[in-house]
Amino acid sequence: MAVIFDLDLEGSTPWGFNGGIQTNGGDWSIGAAGALGGSSQGNINVVNDTNQQYGVAALGSNNTSGVFQMRCYIDPNGVTGGTEIQVCNVTTQAGTSNGSIGIYRTGGGVLQALFTAGIDAGGSEHRYVNITDEPHYLEIRVVRATGPSTGDGYMQCWIDGVEQTAITGIDNYTRFSNTRYVSVGATIKTGTWSGTFYVDEIIVNDDGSYIGPVAGGGISGELAVTLAGVTVDGAATLELAGALSEALAAATVSASGEIDIAGAADITLGAVSPTVIGELDIEGAADVILGGATLNAAGTLASAIEGALETTLADATLEASGAAAIDGQTSATLEAAGVSATGELDIQAQAGIDLADATVSATGEIDIAGAVDGVLGAISSAGSGALDIDGTLAITLADAALAAGGDLEIAGESGISLDAATLAATGVAGSAPISGTVDASLGDVVFGAAGAAAIAGSAALLLEAVSVVAGGEVDIEGAVDITLGAVLVSAAGVLGIAGQAETILGAVAVSSAGEIDLAGSVSVDLAGVYGELGGRLQIGGGLAGTLEGAWLSALGGIVVADRRGALAVSVGEWFSLAVGAGEVNGLAVGASEIWNLEIGI
Repeated sequence: MAVIFDLDLEGSTPWGFNGGIQTNGGDWSIGAAGALGGSSQGNINVVNDTNQQYGVAALGSNNTSGVFQMRCYIDPNGVTGGTEIQVCNVTTQAGTSNGSIGIYRTGGGVLQALFTAGIDAGGSEHRYVNITDEPHYLEIRVVRATGPSTGDGYMQCWIDGVEQTAITGIDNYTRFSNTRYVSVGATIKTGTWSGTFYVDEIIVNDDGSYIGPVAGGGISGELAVTLAGVTVDGAATLELAGALSEALAAATVSASGEIDIAGAADITLGAVSPTVIGELDIEGAADVILGGATLNAAGTLASAIEGALETTLADATLEASGAAAIDGQTSATLEAAGVSATGELDIQAQAGIDLADATVSATGEIDIAGAVDGVLGAISSAGSGALDIDGTLAITLADAALAAGGDLEIAGESGISLDAATLAATGVAGSAPISGTVDASLGDVVFGAAGAAAIAGSAALLLEAVSVVAGGEVDIEGAVDITLGAVLVSAAGVLGIAGQAETILGAVAVSSAGEIDLAGSVSVDLAGVYGELGGRLQIGGGLAGTLEGAWLSALGGIVVADRRGALAVSVGEWFSLAVGAGEVNGLAVGASEIWNLEIGI
């Protein structure tokens, strides 16, 4: 950025105004009351007449770049009456205006920011935008037309970092011949104004690059701080501290910008987007809410969200090497959270974690630790994405999906519940991933391709409609109870179950080269067992195994094999039961409507 005027109005007279000062009898001055943007002093303008009052800064020679960008801070400070005040004006050597920023009041009393661009026909193009009666930083860009008859000049403007509707098709080639001066104060006053307004931190460049707010500008409020369209650009820093509430809408932190927020009660951000190496730090004693939060590139939501009650993110996305850490004493809620590329999301909450439609893709990672509840809806872990969940009471996943190299690790002291979970391709549910001292419940779980899961529970494991297809594998160990309903093992899928008390399977199907291995020290019960092709069902238990409604068909599928030890097997409605040589020692077989029983000795 090639800065040609930098008027921070610090120091002493003439404060950079080398082209002269017109005080209008003392109505124009520099002092602490006019300080804006974190400075120590600024321009004070008392308005009570239509006389001009200003300070002028001049270049040593004409600038002929054909573009200028100007930013200034203005506080209307409750001025009343009047129509127009031209506050900051960029002019040529001849004194004609290339463009300006001012304040305007409509006939109905509405306060507006006024942006103008001079035109060849005389007069100017105008853009009026409603503003509140409080400090704002305003920015304008005017670009000269490429020729005397092309009419392709244009004007852009921003209020507090939010770009407004541009004006294009401006014929200003002849008038915008050079840039020489900038004036600050009240060079035009129309109507009867009354009161005092302030202006500070004026910067003008000649390359048209965006300037943004002052680096390190601080805002503090006893009750509430509300920012709409906040932008922190370059090395700029925005610090907010409020005793009750903080609200930011469409906040953007770009480049090495930084937003630091500390609020005792509520912090609300809408569509927050830290980009590049931007950083966003939030601390709230009660609530922290982010809507549409996005961290791109090396954007960091650092140490980031700390709330004693609630942390809520809606449509939160971490991309590339973006990172977020969330710590909440009561609850953390994320809706449509996405972690892609090498993005990382770490969440810790003492009471509850709720994620809806969370997505972990590529090498992204989500780590969740909750002391009470962890609830995830439609979780998706794709690529080599990883999802690690640790909860001391209950973890619930609905529609969880791990694709490709996705990784899912879950450890819970009380309960684990998965509804319609899917592990596909080389998706892995961790090295020892699902463990619960009380309950682990899975509904409609599918393990596809090379997907794998290891589940250990000291009390009870409940799986409904479990499917293991292709090269998928599920290993289950439970100290008390393991219950499976409508289990399907197909292709080369493997389901291995070991339970110290009970293993119950309902409507089990083993197809192709699929295999189920059961070992239970108490009892093994299967209802509606079906084996086909090379499917294999292997049972070993210390006490009893019961099969009801079992069916074996096609190419030598083995429903019961490798049977050893003191085990009573009750078989009902069998099509075929094959027991290999040497496998009948100590085996008692009770037959009811057995169609074919072959025992090899």
